[in-house]
Amino acid sequence: MQVATEVLSKLLSEYVSSIVDKASKGGRLTSTDAVILIAALTQREFEDLSKKLDDTNTRIDHLERRVEQVRVEVLQRISDVRAELLGKIEDTNKRIDDTNKRVDEVKADLSSKITALDKKVDEVKADLSSKITAL
Repeated sequence: MQVATEVLSKLLSEYVSSIVDKASKGGRLTSTDAVILIAALTQREFEDLSKKLDDTNTRIDHLERRVEQVRVEVLQRISDVRAELLGKIEDTNKRIDDTNKRVDEVKADLSSKITALDKKVDEVKADLSSKITAL
């Protein structure tokens, strides 16, 4: 089938060349000649458009593959950033918990020292009061 198509294409090409030669020499073209020329031009334009369409489809396929590749890379990057942020949040929460624990310890220590100071102040007041009364 392909051989027959090639033979017909070659015959048509030769016939079109003879029609073009005839027209360039000022010969009169028949309506059949004109139709064959128009058909040949239409076929050539169709082949050009078909090649451009194939090229465009190839580029679209390439772009679709690239878009998919970028999508996968972006999703992986999002996953990596998410994991990193969750780790940092966990570390921050641990530091906050440690700080709160330390604040509670310092608060308890200060509270006991304040109580001890209050007791000492009361003892000093009582001692001074008794010394003042004894005078």
